[in-house]
Amino acid sequence: MKTSLVGSLMLGALLSLSAAHAADRAGVAEGKPPIVKAKGAPAVEAKPAAQVTLKGQLTCAKCGLHESSTCQNVLRVQEAGASETRYYLSKNDVAQAHHEEVCGGQIAATVTGSVHDEDGKKILTASAITLN
Repeated sequence: MKTSLVGSLMLGALLSLSAAHAADRAGVAEGKPPIVKAKGAPAVEAKPAAQVTLKGQLTCAKCGLHESSTCQNVLRVQEAGASETRYYLSKNDVAQAHHEEVCGGQIAATVTGSVHDEDGKKILTASAITLN
């Protein structure tokens, strides 16, 4: 009798954990940040990256810059002085909606989104693009 009580408690705990995991995955699928829990710490929501607005020339890494074997939007931003920073746009619906206009050329654009570094490149996940 004692064994079945322990087994029932363990099964209940596993089902509870499984439900919590499924709820977290559903939140991520809806665009909500995942819940991050360090070992022994209370659960906290991950903060989304801050949004930035950048102005520059939007072009294609393959057809405009000839530096890639695949098409990808790149925002070239002229910094103070003579330096240029290139932001490689993540392939999402916002970036893809404007690729036809920049493939093979370039166009002035304002891009809003979040930036992170990946393999020494600045990656910009666009949430809005306005062609100037």
